[in-house]
Amino acid sequence: MLEIQEHSLYIFLRFEYFYIEGSDNKMAQEINVPGDFLTIQAAITAANDYDTIRVAPGTYTGPITIDKMIQLLGAQAGVDARTRTGSPGSESIITGTSPIALVQLLDNNIVVDGFTIENNSAGSGILTSNAFSGYWIFNNIVQNNVIGLYMNSNGSTESQVKQNVFNNNNQSGAATGNGIYSDQGIQNLLIESNRFTGPHANASINMIGTSVPAIPATDIIISRNEMITDNSIALTNTGNVAIACNTLTNTQGSSIFFGGGTDRTDINNNILQNSISNGINVTTVFSGTTNSNIRAKNNNIQGNANAGLNIVSGAYVSPRRLDATNNWWGSPDGPSGDGPGSGDAVFDPDNVAEFVPFLTAPPIPCTNEFVLLQLLAATQQELAATQQELAATQQELAATQQQLAATQRALALAQQRSLACRRALALAQQQLEKCQAELRQKRINENLKENMRCFKCGSNPCVCCNPCECC
Repeated sequence: MLEIQEHSLYIFLRFEYFYIEGSDNKMAQEINVPGDFLTIQAAITAANDYDTIRVAPGTYTGPITIDKMIQLLGAQAGVDARTRTGSPGSESIITGTSPIALVQLLDNNIVVDGFTIENNSAGSGILTSNAFSGYWIFNNIVQNNVIGLYMNSNGSTESQVKQNVFNNNNQSGAATGNGIYSDQGIQNLLIESNRFTGPHANASINMIGTSVPAIPATDIIISRNEMITDNSIALTNTGNVAIACNTLTNTQGSSIFFGGGTDRTDINNNILQNSISNGINVTTVFSGTTNSNIRAKNNNIQGNANAGLNIVSGAYVSPRRLDATNNWWGSPDGPSGDGPGSGDAVFDPDNVAEFVPFLTAPPIPCTNEFVLLQLLAATQQELAATQQELAATQQELAATQQQLAATQRALALAQQRSLACRRALALAQQQLEKCQAELRQKRINENLKENMRCFKCGSNPCVCCNPCECC
């Protein structure tokens, strides 16, 4: 199935793949746990690429490592985790203690669907590697670990995290308190239709890239997720991120948090309400570098304790102003603070944002059709702006070419003058050499005259006669 996903300036083509027994490996088989093997790891060891492992309800001890392209299906595979109670009698539960993860994925195109993964006091619930891509993490309850999902990928194939519940992943340890966390490289990722509760002490979703060494966090779509009395979507050193149609209410920090170093972030049609801090907070606190190209439109932003939009001084530097137009700020007269109204405040000490016009009523709830229209309109606006920039660049290029032509003409004239000067100099040198030769000859003649002696008396001057007679 070909699905077009578009956000802001960029369009992602997402090819969803499905495992079909016999399509790539005629020996693909289905393995049952505990029917064929008592443990999940034993079944993985016996499996080949493209096999399916089905795990019956029960409690299984981790950790497990999947290093083959397989489907690992729990008893609740295909059942949205947000609709489940997590009853032990109906769940395939993986539990245990591992400093790495209870479920570690070390190959491309691995599916983990329909499990409860819980109670790892030493590491993550699930971990993926930045050496691979194409992970599908579907319909899992991931709870009470240090980190819920430690998500990394090289992005060769899109990875998807859908219809999971991440709850209270706050066990003591490094990077604790994150539902989904990445700091080792993440590209081409869809996080869609998940629920985050707990609350997580740090962030519901925390995407971090670095520049030295180059570990990118780019091409990420975060859509249709629920953060209910949980924590932020946090971005640091990211590029090309779309945040659309999410609901964040009563968050324990800013609903959407920028830690610095981000570029090209589109925030569209989200509900950002009643956080204990800000709806959107733009800072440089983690990376120390500025953010650029942020656009936040058609969002329902209200009831946040500090501000709807807070931009720390020096945190946003971009050729384009931060576009926060067409948002609902909780009042028909617009935002307060630096705004004209009484809604959630906008704090913009550097005057880098646009927030007028604003919506005078809450936006239409997020639907596929509405989002598509909004994204299409946004793309058309971006296209028009890009065309204007292109026209301006072409004008600058034409002016530069004219200046170059004038410079070339001046250079040609200068070269002609230089040639004339060189010719005049050569002529002067010839004249000088002629004068010098004449002077030398004159001196020779004078020396000859001074040294001449009378052939009669042998004296100079002559003493025996008049010089004119003998000399």
